[in-house]
Amino acid sequence: MARSRESCGSKARMKRVGLFSSNVRQRMAATHLGIILEDFARDLQAAKYSRSTIQEYLRVAGHFGFWLGRRHLTPQQITPGVMDCFVRLHSAGCRCPKPAATPARGCCKALHRLLELLQSRGFVAQRRATLTPIPGLIGRFDHYISQVCGLADATRLVRRRDSRQFLIWRFAKC
Repeated sequence: MARSRESCGSKARMKRVGLFSSNVRQRMAATHLGIILEDFARDLQAAKYSRSTIQEYLRVAGHFGFWLGRRHLTPQQITPGVMDCFVRLHSAGCRCPKPAATPARGCCKALHRLLELLQSRGFVAQRRATLTPIPGLIGRFDHYISQVCGLADATRLVRRRDSRQFLIWRFAKC
């Protein structure tokens, strides 16, 4: 009995926030992440996110779930690399039907928050950071541009960042 009251209460909270129209909610619920979207909204509300931020984060999560389905990926296969592929590769030429969110500045934040929730609920296993050769390459590159080329610290910082982004883009598994 307490479970049904909680369920009704959460529906009332969802309506109170006025997140989306019923057809948009139905489409989002049909995605691979539909089962977690209500929990995601409640988690964001509990963390005192604004209504517009909750709507945007849910739109991003729904869009991401739709994209996962099109790529035949399950929630258990979600990794930061998969999220990065969604942001970098999919967003450039996105032609998903409405209410697809336009991945913007907050897209990465929304997906990071979603990943935290998925991990805390056991949908996605928490993964240890895998060691890659990228930090070693960047370190050797920095030594070269400092000692051989004589570049200034600020210039080296930019070159290291750009090089790291390039290596991740080129060699990350999607």
